[in-house]
Amino acid sequence: MKICLSLVVLVLFVTGCVSKQAMLVNPDTGQTQNCGASGWGWFGAPYASHMYNKCVLNMRANGYKYPYEISSEQQQALLSDGKENYSEVTIVKPKLSNVREAKIAYKAGQISKSEYKSTIYQLKSNYKMKVREIKLDFNTGKIDELEYRKRITIAKMDYSG
Repeated sequence: MKICLSLVVLVLFVTGCVSKQAMLVNPDTGQTQNCGASGWGWFGAPYASHMYNKCVLNMRANGYKYPYEISSEQQQALLSDGKENYSEVTIVKPKLSNVREAKIAYKAGQISKSEYKSTIYQLKSNYKMKVREIKLDFNTGKIDELEYRKRITIAKMDYSG
């Protein structure tokens, strides 16, 4: 029993992965920069997440923003200045994968109030469906309590950002 428990603990420490990617835009120049990192294991995943966050913080300190945070006026100014590399970024509506991103886009004026409410409703529906699936797996014995809690935590983090 101790060996089995030790093995489970070891597997939890060794497994896990993260892969993050973001493009940021300088609203003054139209220049774009990418931040990205990936890693796996007990050291690689947290380190990759740390490096990604560090890159984003450095870019934001230098005036870069997420494309959906740039106002319509700034977008038009960049486009009228002939900054071709920025036009590809501004045409696409932001992909809002969590509540935090939706709030930022709404506050920046990138989406309307109705789009914001619709996005939140869709995110909440997706979250509830994930939770139902996780509960079903737990209740049918496909996953144990530890895996259940882990999946619920991940679903909450995905939803809230």
